[in-house]
Amino acid sequence: MKKILLIFIVPFLSFGGDCIDNLNAEAYCNENLNYIDFNFDYDCDCGTAFNVVGSGQSFGPFEYGQNESYTLGPFSDEDMMCELIVQFCENDISAETWGWCNNNSWVGCEEEEEGCWEDGEFYCIGCELFLNDCEYIECEGPQNWSDVVTIEPCGEGCWEDGEFYDIGSELFLDADSCTYIWCEGDQNWSDVVTIPGCGGCDTVYIEIPVIEYVEVIVTDTVIEYQDVIITEYIDCDTGLPCIEGISEIIEQSKTDGKLYDLSGQEIIRRGGIYIEGGEIKYRLQ
Repeated sequence: MKKILLIFIVPFLSFGGDCIDNLNAEAYCNENLNYIDFNFDYDCDCGTAFNVVGSGQSFGPFEYGQNESYTLGPFSDEDMMCELIVQFCENDISAETWGWCNNNSWVGCEEEEEGCWEDGEFYCIGCELFLNDCEYIECEGPQNWSDVVTIEPCGEGCWEDGEFYDIGSELFLDADSCTYIWCEGDQNWSDVVTIPGCGGCDTVYIEIPVIEYVEVIVTDTVIEYQDVIITEYIDCDTGLPCIEGISEIIEQSKTDGKLYDLSGQEIIRRGGIYIEGGEIKYRLQ
């Protein structure tokens, strides 16, 4: 009697690739509160616990097989969640919830603004989330935060147009540097300070004495000289030079017996327009 050995080869079943599929998620409104029902197919050998995330919120772990479908909620309209992500082992699958309830009205998910969620707060793309006074992160895309950015310099002081000013520093407000504010404390600017006598040319009034003619006779030739004061005041609008300290030069010339031109330089001969004895004169010959 012959015996036949039957060998049954049972192939090893390996679950490769995605092990979760067909995620269905649907939001609905009940008494102005939001709920999400979801379900999916499971084909993994790595356990049955899974988590759910969406809009910066996390739920779970849940145990697959306890229910045919699962419910999240209730949520207020501020916790709007238009995309649901199921995390199973090292596999993720996402699905849209298709809509949301807001003040008893239905809001389509396409109206949701893109940005980042953190601790239940929404930040638009480009918005900053400060971690402390000197460090922040920026929302660069949907749920995509930047690396930590450190502000340099950082500490107590004042910011203006992207520039940092230490406490006690001045910020001039005009081209002539005649008005400024200064940083009195952390982000605390002073009132506007105006520097007296800065940035202009004040009118200098000059007393005009009576000028007499002087006649000098040399043999048969008569030469007549006349000192003429040509203006009653010196002003920037007259066309004459207007320099700082001209009143001091005029006053000084009353006592030192020297001659000066209108730029304040000492001269040795009278000629043209000059200053002598506290007067501005013009020499005619």
